Amino acid sequence: MERMHILISFVSILLFRFCLFVESSSSAEYLKIHNDERAIVGVKFLIWDPQLESLAQTFVHNHLVNCMEGEKVKVSRGLGQNIGRIFKDFAGVDAVKVWVDTKQYYDYASNTCIGGGNNPNVCFWYLRIVAKKSTRLGCASAICHNNKDRLVTCYYYPRGTFIGERPY
Repeated sequence: MERMHILISFVSILLFRFCLFVESSSSAEYLKIHNDERAIVGVKFLIWDPQLESLAQTFVHNHLVNCMEGEKVKVSRGLGQNIGRIFKDFAGVDAVKVWVDTKQYYDYASNTCIGGGNNPNVCFWYLRIVAKKSTRLGCASAICHNNKDRLVTCYYYPRGTFIGERPY
């Protein structure tokens, strides 16, 4: 009987841990919100890349304990990356909607981020979404160990723009 209890407990722990890694949004949902915005500015649609998705899943998995609290990240060479933290009850694509909304801080005429309060680079999330050089996308999200937040990341290949370069 004790063995049965231990086995059931072990399976319960595994199922709980698995549930934390279940993606809240599908690849189609991530692509749609990205490509809808890209259509507005007239750039080619992104395609889903399972390797970038796997990289995003690994990144999220490696940062669930602290949920990126006060952490700086160095992105792999040749890739663009957006990272966001939202309430756990929201889906991963909700973070992408927030990134899209930062387009209000992008001034195409001067090719700069304007406004944004304390963050002069607030529109960089948007610029990664619409960068014409990027052709592939992979995203992932999971609930952090604090059980309050969801960590979301998307990788873009190739990296979109460099400072001073127009995204489209």
